[in-house]
Amino acid sequence: MMKTCPWIFAPRFLVVLLGATATMFVLLVRPAVMHGGHQTLHPNIDSRQATNLLSEFGHVPLHIMTPNLLPSKHTTGKHTTHFAHSDCHHLQNLHWPVASCNRMPRVLISTWCTENLLEKFKNEVYWKSCYAHTHGFDVDFTGRRMVSGVKPYTGNVTGGEAGWYSDENMWGWVPSVRQQLASGQYDYVFVMGGDTLIMTENLDFPIWAYDRGHDITVMDQPASDYGLNENAFLLRASDWTLMFLDTFYAHRKNFNLQGDNGPWMETLLTFLGREAETARRPGYNDSCLPILVLDKPCGVYMKDDQANYQTLNSLYSECFFKELDRLAGPYGMRSSKHIGFSNTQRNDSLPWANCWNEVQYGRPPWEDWPNKCFALHWSGTKYDAAHNVSGECPDPSFAWDTSRYNIDNAMRGRYK
Repeated sequence: MMKTCPWIFAPRFLVVLLGATATMFVLLVRPAVMHGGHQTLHPNIDSRQATNLLSEFGHVPLHIMTPNLLPSKHTTGKHTTHFAHSDCHHLQNLHWPVASCNRMPRVLISTWCTENLLEKFKNEVYWKSCYAHTHGFDVDFTGRRMVSGVKPYTGNVTGGEAGWYSDENMWGWVPSVRQQLASGQYDYVFVMGGDTLIMTENLDFPIWAYDRGHDITVMDQPASDYGLNENAFLLRASDWTLMFLDTFYAHRKNFNLQGDNGPWMETLLTFLGREAETARRPGYNDSCLPILVLDKPCGVYMKDDQANYQTLNSLYSECFFKELDRLAGPYGMRSSKHIGFSNTQRNDSLPWANCWNEVQYGRPPWEDWPNKCFALHWSGTKYDAAHNVSGECPDPSFAWDTSRYNIDNAMRGRYK
């Protein structure tokens, strides 16, 4: 077990023990944090309050169980983050009214992109950096190529969209994110593509609030010929998340539909299938896998055989959503022990994390998306992004001019 990742016993286990002994109930229901193999009880939560929380949410969220986190930027030095009051409101009103706001979740926003995209997506870089600053999160843009084991291809996969969707680029984010999750420095890593813009309409929303007791949280969506879009998802630092990433990363040995997006969907089915088998229900038998694996990189298909590539995407997506509905439930009602599907159907749903093409330009577009989206996803480099910053960060202490991710900063140093 990762010593830096807090855990509690699952609610089902608590219910079983509740009927067995009241003493065990008091000892186990009180939210506990694991530190070096020892349990530390949260000083602000008693067993009665924990019972109410379990009744309401079915779990005790991670971030109210971590009184011994490293110092948060919300409280260090003389600087208080711009949205400290709002974040505390989310913590207490959405999760637990007596939770201490002295220590907030440690969050990293991670974007893998080549250096030229700092220029092309300058507005996107600016607003990610601003958002992180206003909440006391860390932000990391990196183009480090730590990928190994990608299936080699002797043909040409360079230039334009084909180059963007090369396997080396598509898998590039995984090693660094895994390293960050295992470092013990963060409770969450939020993964966003370079082509993703955080909206000012929901700038005050803390991304850790997407967590409702899961290891991975993705935005729920209906069936699409392009599958479940992999972007703007929340990863909790846990052993389960690392196991998921390792299983997912193993797909790099093949050429796959949509580079890493197809394997992302396949890995979701794999782990939902294991969960179903644990519950003595039929699992997943890799029925979609034969459609996923290609004979050449997806970038080559996109460049030279678009019609056949679209057919394969439609076939895989049809298989994927059929299995997803069977294993996790239909759109709007999906549930899992480890994988959270952030609802996008309810009127009171959280901001939509990943407003990709289907949300913005679908037939029809999703209703009121400009106000409901947390982030817009341009889905590649073919869209003409704003090369200049639009708007101004609401926090006057945000120092964009000296940011190492500001392409116009002559002193920013070498991009890593």
